[in-house]
Amino acid sequence: MPPDLVHRGADVFNCVLWVGDETGAKTRRDLPSNIWMESYRNWLTLKPREPWSVAGRTYAADIVIVISLPVFLAGSRQFEVLFEPGPRRALQRFFCNAGKLVLCILDELQADLRDLHAIRLWHRERLGAVRDLGVVDIWSLDRDPSKSNGDLLAHVEDPLTPPSFILMERGVASPAVLKRAPKTFAARGALHGRPA
Repeated sequence: MPPDLVHRGADVFNCVLWVGDETGAKTRRDLPSNIWMESYRNWLTLKPREPWSVAGRTYAADIVIVISLPVFLAGSRQFEVLFEPGPRRALQRFFCNAGKLVLCILDELQADLRDLHAIRLWHRERLGAVRDLGVVDIWSLDRDPSKSNGDLLAHVEDPLTPPSFILMERGVASPAVLKRAPKTFAARGALHGRPA
């Protein structure tokens, strides 16, 4: 059974990771305070907000790195890189869902949704069809990741289509629109897709 991890927030942007058991937090871990982290099962996923040097390597700001939790608790700081930002490529958020890590990426203004799962290596898979151009905010349908079947909810918005609230069911190719804002103008003749 994995140990209890306690994230204690100092403010909106800073938190401290403690490891403990049912009696409470015991040991503070040596991580930067301005880091975004997610722990699920035996994995710890981190996204530093500033460059971070550890174990002879420097990880850039906004990179996503992962390590096995037992390996991390044993003292190793050899992380695996899952995502690197670029001049026009950024991570919007990440979270755990049904045993997988979901990455919400905006690449050249195009939503790129990936889920990753670890067996021996990390396997990447693209998630359902969404508009090529636009912003997608996505989260798990279930509050408890351990009870999730993989279904996702998303808010999709682009310059030509009214904002939509959709359900992305695991194993179903096309997402279902649950709610859509009314149209405010006629988009006929305008093109969806990557900018020229």
